[in-house]
Amino acid sequence: MLKAPSTWMTGSWRKSAKATVHTPKKLAAGIRRRDRVPVKVVATGPILWVKLPLRCRISLNFEPSIAYFLAGLPIMRKLLYLLSVATIAACGDKNEVPSAKQLASNDFEAVEGWMGDNTPSSLTKEKAHSGRYASKVDPGVEYSIGYNNLLGNLSASRLQKIKVQGWVNLPSAESGAMLVASITDPANPTAKPIMWEGVKLTEQVKSFNEWVKVEKEFTLPDNITYANKISIYMWRTGNPEAAFLDDLVIEKVE
Repeated sequence: MLKAPSTWMTGSWRKSAKATVHTPKKLAAGIRRRDRVPVKVVATGPILWVKLPLRCRISLNFEPSIAYFLAGLPIMRKLLYLLSVATIAACGDKNEVPSAKQLASNDFEAVEGWMGDNTPSSLTKEKAHSGRYASKVDPGVEYSIGYNNLLGNLSASRLQKIKVQGWVNLPSAESGAMLVASITDPANPTAKPIMWEGVKLTEQVKSFNEWVKVEKEFTLPDNITYANKISIYMWRTGNPEAAFLDDLVIEKVE
């Protein structure tokens, strides 16, 4: 059973995962200072982004136990270990790093192969804003891959408002695709959603057959709990045209 975090019960807000963030950050800073390795480190939540001279973004996901393990290694062995567990997120001239307000993100690159026969039919290589994969809806796929999790897992503290942003590729102004946020009660799956709100993508997209950034802020109801489930996805709405979604990001709004 999921235990309610104290911050959800009191409604207060605090920064979480301090040990997860600060230990690796100091570690990488020590690597840069003592061994003159030209890296730039930005820590957000449990994700540590290391920017290398070749302009590749490397995402390092740390558990606290790994951070403390690294603290006992010689400095160059720390660097080698960091690089050995790194996942290349993107290469090129992009200089974007995650916002400190970021709660979750998905570029759909890590889906293929990890779900076996359950790989969603929405996953596609037809078009992608970054990497090789994106998510699509078409006459055979009504809903895209998105985010689906308990609110208590998305944030350690109560959320009042979130911002969802992503890159979409629509074929024409006739597209009916919508970006949707909904909150439901898993204990009562047949009940009406606690919240359901969608925005028609053509309200923001005015250029077609190219990638356009869209974003929408959603105000969450006062009666939500940590045990409610939030879903973020693209809905085809029955339109016959395909629509593509990539690089989905969820951020908290304070």
